[in-house]
Amino acid sequence: MQIQYLQVARESNTRQFFLQEVDLLTNAIANYFHEAGVRQGSVVALVMENRPELVFYWLGLGKIGAIGALINFNLRQRSLQHCIEAADAHGIVFSEELAPGTVTISYFIYAFT
Repeated sequence: MQIQYLQVARESNTRQFFLQEVDLLTNAIANYFHEAGVRQGSVVALVMENRPELVFYWLGLGKIGAIGALINFNLRQRSLQHCIEAADAHGIVFSEELAPGTVTISYFIYAFT
């Protein structure tokens, strides 16, 4: 019997994620967002580098019918704010490395919606 897996490349090393592991992670993400009030058709901005977690959040949101809007992680300030507003995102998921720039604009995004 052959075990199926999803291979995800990350920087210089490669890690294999078993389909069962991916399913468990994406189910947990889907449940979290569903409990937080995200529903089918809701948009959540995903602002993070190319990493396995980006795919997991995108798949998890898709499981509940939500839309993961992939936002360029190189954007800052007004450009980032514009893209998030244009996507009509109801929430933002960002990596720890991008927290300072994302948190800075969060007041301006949600203060006027």
